[in-house]
Amino acid sequence: MSFNLKEMLKDLSNASDIGEVFEAEDIVLRYLSEFADCRRLKDGSLAAELPSSRSETTLLLDAHIDEVGFIVTHVTSDGFLRLSPIGGIDARMLPAQRITVLSGKPTKAVFCSTPPHLKSKEQKVKPLDELFADTGLSKKAAEIIAPGDVAVFSVKAAELYGDTVCGKAMDNRAGVAVLLGVAETLKNKELPVRVCMQFSRMEELGLRGAKTAAYDIDPDFAVCVDTTFGSYPNIPPHKTGDLGRGPMLGVSPILSGDITARLKRTAAESGIPLQFEVMGGKTGTNADVISLNRKGVPTGLLSVPIRSMHSPAETVQMGDIEAAVKLLSNFILNWEDHHA
Repeated sequence: MSFNLKEMLKDLSNASDIGEVFEAEDIVLRYLSEFADCRRLKDGSLAAELPSSRSETTLLLDAHIDEVGFIVTHVTSDGFLRLSPIGGIDARMLPAQRITVLSGKPTKAVFCSTPPHLKSKEQKVKPLDELFADTGLSKKAAEIIAPGDVAVFSVKAAELYGDTVCGKAMDNRAGVAVLLGVAETLKNKELPVRVCMQFSRMEELGLRGAKTAAYDIDPDFAVCVDTTFGSYPNIPPHKTGDLGRGPMLGVSPILSGDITARLKRTAAESGIPLQFEVMGGKTGTNADVISLNRKGVPTGLLSVPIRSMHSPAETVQMGDIEAAVKLLSNFILNWEDHHA
């Protein structure tokens, strides 16, 4: 498989990975299985070990591969759907949004939207459990769609100006793309540390996949790669990172100060732009549970800033992803220097 980081990101964004649907994982598996030892774990997460290391020390790189979406709770007799959220969904953006229901036969639907002419002045944003999605199938809908089927936003990744890419599930296909970029960079190199990767599931449901996958792999050290809030008008700048100024290095009392310092030093030595995300406790990422694995795992956190998180228009800058790839690759290649 030829490797182009931007095209890989777009393919990952367009794929679905939710419930019992594993399209994004299948893309990762097709690529990594050419040169890495890959296996599926019991919860559906994907694990991979890069070759060419004789070290007994294991460094785990984690990126969750699941996405936010919906689950069908009811199909009406006239072809409308009731849905509940999978992960954090903001109901304000849902009216008129298109979705794809991943039943046996993928089916398009659209959330109903009241025309402005018919809205009352007092009408407020409806919660998801009061919205309907229209399949256009009338009575046939119940023959194709059943309660328990999952759905995702129906949108294809698009390139904006320059190297900016917009699409669904950039949280966290951006992190997945970083790990694949690292694997490509390290391919055929002799590594000073055993490098394992996990593409964990159910992060949006409470960090579940990372907890079980890390227990299976049992690493000595770990770095999680996720996304964080990108700068945007009317959002407090101290809570965001700027797109195009590099990935954000997590700083928190629950993260390893040693791993964090080594990542910071690697960025400085390699001339890689880096921003900082300071948190007073939990990070809200897989780092929270991986750091507690078994007897404890010193864990770092690297995040790609994105705009419009948990929407069908999540926006990333390729330069930030490329910088994260270079930072992690150099961090690994210089492992012995950092751990002397």
